Amino acid sequence: PFVVILLGIGVYAIVLFARLATIVDASVTNNYQSFTAASAMSLALSGMDREVSWVVQGSRPGDKNNPVEYPKRFVDKNAFSQNQKRFDENLALLLKASTLPGEMALTQQVAANYQAFLKAVDTISSLDSPENQRQVYEREVVPSGQTMNLLLGKIHNLNHIAILGPARTFGTSQIGRAHV
Repeated sequence: PFVVILLGIGVYAIVLFARLATIVDASVTNNYQSFTAASAMSLALSGMDREVSWVVQGSRPGDKNNPVEYPKRFVDKNAFSQNQKRFDENLALLLKASTLPGEMALTQQVAANYQAFLKAVDTISSLDSPENQRQVYEREVVPSGQTMNLLLGKIHNLNHIAILGPARTFGTSQIGRAHV
């Protein structure tokens, strides 16, 4: 009877460890996806901002885009839409994969600021005056972009800590045992 009980406990322990490994793997994978999505969104946001900032810089005397020769700069729709697509795909992933405490609220704030960013970009595209474009850029695009970068940084760090959490705990416990 003792051997049967010991064998039963051994099988039960193996099943529990297999489930634990699956849960940890899914959790780390999810956190890694969120981590990389936040990084990719930050890069895509920089690309979109670069396209818009080029438009609002306006032209300078001696510039080949001088208003006398070329009255208005336009956003490169192809470059902007590539970055927008990348941002949209990763935002959808974050909205689906946010599992950490506070992560969904941060992601929803990113989504709200993103809508404000896109609205401001559309406004800039509809304006003719470089000065008006610059004012919209400085009042609406820059603040929403900075806020999104701050929020994406928080999401990035939250997931980074979640990914490294088990490794830090394991490493600390091993160090503690080595000194005992």
